[in-house]
Amino acid sequence: MPPSNPLIDPETGDIDLHRLYYEARPIAELTVVFVGVALLPFAAAFLFGPSWVGAPFAVLGQFVLAVGAGVVLLYVISRAIQLAAESGGDGVDERRSSAHQTESRDVAEQGSASSQDSPDDADE
Repeated sequence: MPPSNPLIDPETGDIDLHRLYYEARPIAELTVVFVGVALLPFAAAFLFGPSWVGAPFAVLGQFVLAVGAGVVLLYVISRAIQLAAESGGDGVDERRSSAHQTESRDVAEQGSASSQDSPDDADE
């Protein structure tokens, strides 16, 4: 049975707008917070104009926007992982853990094979 999509109403098959708004609101709030904080240095840069005083404020505003974009993306990724776990997931964790076990076993086998294949200098 395929996992359910958390933004689709299972009864009607339509988009669940209430759930969509519920998930979009924190993203919008984070975005508004960082844009609001970035407006302060941009306003100072605008007031000082293109001078050696205004340039650091413009750079600071860009930095705040870059950090804000990173925070929003981290939130989106972590929330997507939570939603996948709530809806039954897609088996990524099982595949990842089995792939990790296979890789660990292959590395262990290569290590034991290379120690057996190395020439023994004591016999010469």
